[in-house]
Amino acid sequence: MTVGAVDIEQTADGIFFYKMQKCQIDAFYALSDILGFRAKTTTGIRLDFETDSKFLAFDVKSGAKFEYLIDGVYQGTVTINDSRAKIELSAPCRVTLVFPSHDVGVIDNVELSDGASAVRHKFDKKVLFIGDSITQGWNSGIDTLSYAYRTSFALNLDSVIQGVGGAYYHASTFADSGFEPDTVIVAYGTNDVWHFGTKDEMAMQLRAYLGLVKETYKQSKIYAISPIWVSGGSEEKRMGNLWECYRFIAEEIEKCGVEHIRGLDLVPHERRYFADDLHPNADGFGEYAGKLAKILAT
Repeated sequence: MTVGAVDIEQTADGIFFYKMQKCQIDAFYALSDILGFRAKTTTGIRLDFETDSKFLAFDVKSGAKFEYLIDGVYQGTVTINDSRAKIELSAPCRVTLVFPSHDVGVIDNVELSDGASAVRHKFDKKVLFIGDSITQGWNSGIDTLSYAYRTSFALNLDSVIQGVGGAYYHASTFADSGFEPDTVIVAYGTNDVWHFGTKDEMAMQLRAYLGLVKETYKQSKIYAISPIWVSGGSEEKRMGNLWECYRFIAEEIEKCGVEHIRGLDLVPHERRYFADDLHPNADGFGEYAGKLAKILAT
C-alpha cells in the first residue's frame, strides 16, 4: 500500500520509509548535515489504498504532522501528540495517509477493522520528481498542496518525490532509485546560482547530473525545469545578474538533449503568489501544478 518509497526498513523503533537510496542520503550528508537530514525526510511517501474498513489506526513514532485524504479530498492532520492515531472511515473509500514532507515520519502497528480488505490504489503512470525546496513543497502550508503532490493527484500518478531543500545539481547525489518511471522531472537551478562560483563549474555539474539521469532512465521521458520567477531577479550574483544566470541554466539544459520546461512560465510574476522571495505559496503551487499537469498530459 506504500507509495513514494524506494526503500522500507522494519526496526524495533517502527517502520522507516525512504524517498531515496541510502547512498544518496550519505552523499547529501557529505555535502552538509542540513542537506543530509532533508534527504531523509519522508517527502512524497504515503499509504494509498481502497478499503472497506471502518477505521485506520497506527502508532505515530516520529513526525510532526501526517495529513490524510479520503477519496482524494484533504480531511485534516494527525500529529505526534496523537501517539495512537485512529481515523474513522465511511466504507468503502480510498484512503491516502501522507507522511510529513519536512520531517522523518515513522509509524508502527497499522490496523484496520476486523475482516476488512485493503488494496493498493491503481495509478495510471509513474513519475519521479527530483528537485530542491520547491519540489519538497516549502511554504505550501499544507504539504499536499505542493506542486509535486498536486500534479500527482491531478494525473493519478504513482510518484516518488525526491525534493531536498537547498539541493543543487551535484552528480554525487544521483543514484538509480530502483523505481521505473515513465517520466523523470528534474527541477534544480535556483540554488546553483548561489552555490557555484562560476558558470563553467555550474554547467559541468548540470551536464554530469543530467547525463546520469539520461543513462539510467533510457526508457523514460525526461524533463528538466529551469528556475521559476523570484522577486529581486535583477540582483547581482557572483556569476552576474540572476536572470542572466537563469537563461544560462535554460540554455545548458537544452544542450543536454532533455525536454526543457521553462520555469518562468509556471508561476505568475506577482508577489501574491509567493510566500517569500523564493517559494510559491499554496496559490503559486496551484498555478505551477496546473501548468505542469497540462504539459505532462500532452
